[in-house]
Amino acid sequence: AQNALVAFSAIPVVGASTAGWNSSLLRPRPLRFSPRFGLAWSIPNSGQTVVRAGYGIYTNQAAYSVLQNLAENIPFFLNKTVNNNAATLASSPYTINNILSINPNGAIGANSVNHDFAVEYNEVWNLSLQHPLSSTTAVELEYVGSRTVHADSSTALNLPQPGPGNVQTRRPFPNLNAFTTIRWDGWASFHDLTFKVTRRFAKGLSFDGSYTWSHSIDDASDAGTTNAELNLPQNIYAFNLAAEKASSSFDHRNRATINVIYDLPIASGSSGWLHRTVGGWRASGNFIAQSGAPFTINLSAANDPAAANIGLVNGNNLERPNVTDNPNSGPKTPDQWFNKSAFSLPAQYTFGNTPRNNVVGPGLVDLDASLQKEVVLRESMKMQFRFDVFNVLNRPNFNLPNRIYGTSTFGTISNAQDPRELQFALKLIF
Repeated sequence: AQNALVAFSAIPVVGASTAGWNSSLLRPRPLRFSPRFGLAWSIPNSGQTVVRAGYGIYTNQAAYSVLQNLAENIPFFLNKTVNNNAATLASSPYTINNILSINPNGAIGANSVNHDFAVEYNEVWNLSLQHPLSSTTAVELEYVGSRTVHADSSTALNLPQPGPGNVQTRRPFPNLNAFTTIRWDGWASFHDLTFKVTRRFAKGLSFDGSYTWSHSIDDASDAGTTNAELNLPQNIYAFNLAAEKASSSFDHRNRATINVIYDLPIASGSSGWLHRTVGGWRASGNFIAQSGAPFTINLSAANDPAAANIGLVNGNNLERPNVTDNPNSGPKTPDQWFNKSAFSLPAQYTFGNTPRNNVVGPGLVDLDASLQKEVVLRESMKMQFRFDVFNVLNRPNFNLPNRIYGTSTFGTISNAQDPRELQFALKLIF
């Protein structure tokens, strides 16, 4: 069956055994070493101050979509494009039986995973100091750090070097399109410091509030494309992933949260119709404020011949413009979020100098509130009423601006998260 399928391929096919690989197409890594350590110490004569610390190694299972790339492999999976003229369809030589043998009009697509598999793992450590202010309230200062090794990040293959001429004929394999592959040398580091105040529920009130300063750094923030970046290196031939080092696309440097639950004292201790209508109401609220996360500026598909001229990967241009000024000095309005004039088209057949994730997107401020009441109808049946308000402040929390240089809407924001919403709910519990 394999030999019959090989005949349909326009490029040479080498079997796993010829390459010295096993049938899994991955180098096996059987060892999983995951130690865990923990410590809790109540400091003597400190008023019940407790120190906690921990360290652990946590291995990660590769995502299903990553390993699926191995199944979608030549010659068992072949993506060929053959265009047919609908006007001559009746006399067309293409049939279901022979269309796979027709030469493709375009290049062949592929999927790949780096054979030199490595186990992704996270080292995580933490240190916290907790002290009670009263019988119900405590404060805590916590540091958390982590390091990710062998992350399943992506890169591209079969791209030509920058230069003039037809992109397809300059590829290492001219009959094959550019395609992405999974590499196992991705990395990340994370540090956060959190101050927290917590009150457990007592006398009808509980709350917790926290402020976190954190910083996440990596060479790619996802195995695939996100709204913030392509997660692919601009220059795949540099073989220097240090050039991709930047704040993660989910790096919200500052974040504050407050959560409150309060039993309203109105008609407290009442009974009968007064309690059923006025008493027994519970209010709650959740507040979040966080700074924006960074994103990457890429050139548009139309810019490719004018810049490095290396072609597209999955319809996207990996190249970036030049940057000569601070892009974050922009007006920060929906019409222009960042300083667009800081960017310019690089010289032809060169890569731009814009680093990854050097522009910071909009932050978030959100307040949600809820009012609820439960009424006992009988011993085993209750009725719960809820009134919820989402985004009480009706604040426009903008999504990321258009980050593709060379498009007409570059730098503009066209959408936001949900405005204020009101919700009534009635639930019968039995």
